[in-house]
Amino acid sequence: MPAFVPILFELTVFFAAHLMVITFYMRSRIWPFKKAENPDPRTTDDHFLMEIPVHDNEEELTTLLKETGAVEINVCRKALIIKK
Repeated sequence: MPAFVPILFELTVFFAAHLMVITFYMRSRIWPFKKAENPDPRTTDDHFLMEIPVHDNEEELTTLLKETGAVEINVCRKALIIKK
């Protein structure tokens, strides 16, 4: 086996690993030094946020969340924009 074959194999693994990480960052839009997309800045280690999709059952869902001890409930209307 020629001496350059193991080196080419290792370089293939090296570049594949780095390109895989870059592709992961591009697909999930997690860039280094990117500002966090936190929907509520008050979420910390002792507070958390749940984002629940509402499908024509807003009253029922709000009642359920209040009964189970929700501290605050905000219903947001998000527009779905489809470009063709």
